[in-house]
Formats: sequence, C-alpha cells, structure tokens
Amino acid sequence: DSRKVIAKESDVKEISAKQETGYFVYQHAKTKAIPSSKKKKRKKKNQKEIKSDGTLFEIIDVRNYTITTKNKKQPAKYMFPYVTDYSLSKKGELVAFVQQKKIDKTDSSYVYIFKTSDWTKSPQRIYAVKGFCKSVKIDDAGTQVAFLSSTDTAKVKVYDLWYWNTGNTNSSQIAEAGNPAFPDGWCVSEYSKLFFSENGKKLFFGTCTK
Repeated sequence: DSRKVIAKESDVKEISAKQETGYFVYQHAKTKAIPSSKKKKRKKKNQKEIKSDGTLFEIIDVRNYTITTKNKKQPAKYMFPYVTDYSLSKKGELVAFVQQKKIDKTDSSYVYIFKTSDWTKSPQRIYAVKGFCKSVKIDDAGTQVAFLSSTDTAKVKVYDLWYWNTGNTNSSQIAEAGNPAFPDGWCVSEYSKLFFSENGKKLFFGTCTK
C-alpha cells in the first residue's frame, strides 16, 4: 500500500499541498507547541509563560515522509509552534508564516519564510514586532511577500502594510495611515485580502476609515 497517512482528520485546522514539488503543509486544530517525547518537566521558577492563539504548523516532504531518515540534515518534516497564518507560493517553492506569542504580558509577532528548495536550511525571519501580524500573502513566483502589522494595544487596531522580496534580509513598510494617497482619516484595512497580480508587478489591498 503506497498511501501515506499525514494527519488525522481531528488534528487538521487547515491543509494545503503542492503536487508539482511534493510538499505539503497543514496546521493543527488544537496543538500549539511541538510535542515533547520526554517526560513533562516541572516549570522553572523564572520561566516566562507563553500564550498564543496560534497552533502547530508542519511542512512535510511527502516523498520522504515514510522514510525513517538517519541523516539529520535532511528531515522529512519541520514543525513550528504558535502559527496563526501562512501562505504558499503557486508551486510551493516558498512558504511564509506568522508566529504570534504573548510572553508574560507582551504581544510579539514574527514573520518567517521557508524555501523548500533549501530544505536543510532554517526558516528566515523577515520581520519581528511587539504587536500583531496577519494576512500574509506570497506572489505566484514565490519571490515576494506582503503582510499587515500593528503595534496598537487598543482592541480596534490600525494596521500598516509591509513588503519583502528576494534579496532583502528584512521587510519594509510601504503603506500606513496618513499616506498621501489615502483620504483623510483612512488606513489599510485589516479585513480585505492581500493579493499580487499574476505577473507580480502589482499588489492589491483594501482601505477603510479608522
């Protein structure tokens, strides 16, 4: 039987696959952190508590998933905790994901990219902020990433638009409230979806009143 059981239905929150490259990703429904094979350790006195609305996220090389590899440089899958959002390029060459954590009382958000072509390399962090990130999106070619970020502590937050492309280490802010192109009192909308044009030359996003 050549069928491969990747995940049980009860574990899955969201699932995506790219047949062209043989890579598969899924987000757990409830599990937040990477499961430990060791006995549960007693919490240290000064250990900071981590809370998150995110769940465990896995990137799997389906072609090698059933192989118990002895070569630790070539794992069959990667696991990342506390993930709240992710995006895949059209052919699966690039994966982008958001980790959201509340460490003690501080909200922190991180945006990472992972190149499936460089399977043995660790994900690259392209953004970090004491605040929130959401709506991450990759263009079809897998060379550009856009997402929203906010440092607001209020319940109703104002988000800015951030952008990354291949060759850059960090992301850049490209639109925020007060932008001359926006009407007075308008900002980037957190509710509209980001998307790139087919040729990747345009990035579309929504605006709204504050």
